Amino acid sequence: MATRGRKPKPIAIKRATGNPGRRPLVDDIVKPPQLIVAKPPYWMDRVAKAEWRRLAPELVACGVLTPWDLNPFECYCRAWSDYLRLAKKLSELVKNEDGELVSSENGVFYQHALVSLRNTAEKRVREWGALLGLDPSSRSRLSVKPPSDSGLSQAEEDFGT
Repeated sequence: MATRGRKPKPIAIKRATGNPGRRPLVDDIVKPPQLIVAKPPYWMDRVAKAEWRRLAPELVACGVLTPWDLNPFECYCRAWSDYLRLAKKLSELVKNEDGELVSSENGVFYQHALVSLRNTAEKRVREWGALLGLDPSSRSRLSVKPPSDSGLSQAEEDFGT
């Protein structure tokens, strides 16, 4: 289900424009420190594994990537791999031909099939990345609670048991 309303502006842009809305700026935005995480799944290709190794430690350290989020993160890594593979094939094709358009026997131009596949992969990268806070707008929607010093579990704090 989609989130209602406009995507929020990143905090850095609000600060740069002088906070025109005059609302308090929330500073609990995800700031990725480094941490070692599990290896990527064996069935992923080389490029997807490289993206996993690049992002997973930082996402785990800031609490965005949890065991429940591994499937969306895997989908993001595979989408990134697909996008790079298709973009590379298309760029090789464009070097050899006139561009992203192909002409039929009748002289009618149409979009090459790889363009549509690349655009779909790019859309998947954006969608999965937004779920994980990988762009400034979606990152501003994430908030990280600092750990409490009360000694109670999160459930006990939330429900008062």
